[in-house]
Amino acid sequence: MKRTILVTALVGLLLLPVLNGPAHAQRHVSYVGDNLWLGSYSVGFPMGDTKDYIGQTSWLGFAIEGRHFTTPNLTLGFLSGWTTFNDKSYRLTEEGTMTLSGVQARYLNIFPLLANVFYYLGDRDSANFYFGLGAGTYWIEQRTEVGLWAATENNWHLGLAPEIGVAFPRGRTSIVVSARYNYAFSAGNVGKESWLSLGIGFQLN
Repeated sequence: MKRTILVTALVGLLLLPVLNGPAHAQRHVSYVGDNLWLGSYSVGFPMGDTKDYIGQTSWLGFAIEGRHFTTPNLTLGFLSGWTTFNDKSYRLTEEGTMTLSGVQARYLNIFPLLANVFYYLGDRDSANFYFGLGAGTYWIEQRTEVGLWAATENNWHLGLAPEIGVAFPRGRTSIVVSARYNYAFSAGNVGKESWLSLGIGFQLN
């Protein structure tokens, strides 16, 4: 229920400018050379192989970003952050010739380092949609514990992160709501990882 309410609220915020209609149909008026600084909190929903390893939602995700306008509508920037997933349950696991049974604790600690590009659709003085793509690397620690036994994999994964969002200006700051799909390619002995991040944050304009 908590997850459903959160997703509904974030989707509603993303759709708000559309429902407002022509009132916000002005053109983008930011200036080339402007910088945006953003700090955000996110909730992560595991997908694919990540969900097979840890099925629980992550309630602990943070990111910091910098974006620089190279044209009135286009930004280039970076993202860094931290997301952690964890789960504890009774499982049977095969490790080489061993079969381990018992209560397992599983952890994923994820640190992205991404360059990104975004295109803004609207007026900086009103609700402003944007979309874009991040690309770079994810440092991922995967750890499995069963009793006193533990196995840890630490790898750098190349990855992509398409994102959409909307910024609601409040003077020199904005409230930003976003949805980002993270896809990290396989590395070492760990397969691909993917998850959806729904975030809310504050931006300095």
